[in-house]
Amino acid sequence: MIDNHPHMNAKDRLGEEIATLAARIDAATYELLVLIRKFDEQEGWSDSFLNCAQWLTWRIGLAPSAAREKVRVARALASCH
Repeated sequence: MIDNHPHMNAKDRLGEEIATLAARIDAATYELLVLIRKFDEQEGWSDSFLNCAQWLTWRIGLAPSAAREKVRVARALASCH
């Protein structure tokens, strides 16, 4: 925890907070991609949509190109394990 380092000046603490938040965002993004991959594999989108990217655009408001990229990356991560 950043508060446990009283010797840090305000700028260093702010820098640490930025780095900590970035790490949390990266971890959450990875978790999101894993869930997207599972949803795509199970075709959770197939009742009303042609593909997972279309469902993501509808459900969470991603631009179609961003949704396609999330699905692409989610699938690619599966091949890394």
